Amino acid sequence: IEESPNVFFSFRDIAYMNSRWGYIDRTGAVVIPARFSDAGEFADGLAPVKVGGSHASGGKWGYIDRTGKEVVAPRFDWARPFREGRAGVRVGDKWGFIDRTGVPVIPPRFEGVERFYEGLAAAGENGKWGFVGPAGAFLIPPRYHWAVGFSEGLAAVRERDKGPW
Repeated sequence: IEESPNVFFSFRDIAYMNSRWGYIDRTGAVVIPARFSDAGEFADGLAPVKVGGSHASGGKWGYIDRTGKEVVAPRFDWARPFREGRAGVRVGDKWGFIDRTGVPVIPPRFEGVERFYEGLAAAGENGKWGFVGPAGAFLIPPRYHWAVGFSEGLAAVRERDKGPW
């Protein structure tokens, strides 16, 4: 007798069953069995997945391809989806970027990062956010309280850390 899942829901192509994450296709068929403690969306052909620990703590993040094959071994404390060939990863309390093979292309030194959009990624340093290019240098200096990625040549930024909004 097969045990029924105690929780099941779908968010995009990610499925959560019995406290584990896997991937389904548009018909609901399981493509990658639910074996990860957390999982992110596919982007640039890879998805961040957490192995070991629970959804909330422990474990390490790595990346799989669309067949479920490990492409980048789990060794990061947190991982974001790829965009423009780079993904933000956290090691300890610092963020940097890796390429699709897991090689660091921007060493972890930021307090936080967002995805690359239009060649720039928002990155936090000393409590302020700016934008770095593919080599990791700030092209727009950190001077904002918060920033998100560019779209159609513009990026949303927040100048103050307190209201009014």
